[in-house]
Amino acid sequence: MLSHELRTPLTPVQLAVPIDGTGIAIDFTDHGIGIEPEILPKIFTPFEQGSSDLARRYGGLGLGLAISRSLVQMHGGRITATSDGRDQGATFTVELPIATASDYPVSDELTGMESD
Repeated sequence: MLSHELRTPLTPVQLAVPIDGTGIAIDFTDHGIGIEPEILPKIFTPFEQGSSDLARRYGGLGLGLAISRSLVQMHGGRITATSDGRDQGATFTVELPIATASDYPVSDELTGMESD
């Protein structure tokens, strides 16, 4: 997502990372071309590129958001998108749980210590 934002340098991007006791939410907000309401429910579908004129102008295969969603879900999180429509920008939010050391116990083999 961020690499797409960086390809359109005339559009400023805002990042926000609020943290609560259970996780973080990373908001990527731009003021670019936005997402049309009828496309919004499908943007995480593989090969979805929106309207054909935008697909030709910006290129890509339509896999970036599908891959992003899969990676976020593999980490126990979720990704959402909001937009007020064309030319209104968009916000993508990645929510991830906070892991603690007790969530991932380390075996004695990895620490080099022996159990009693």
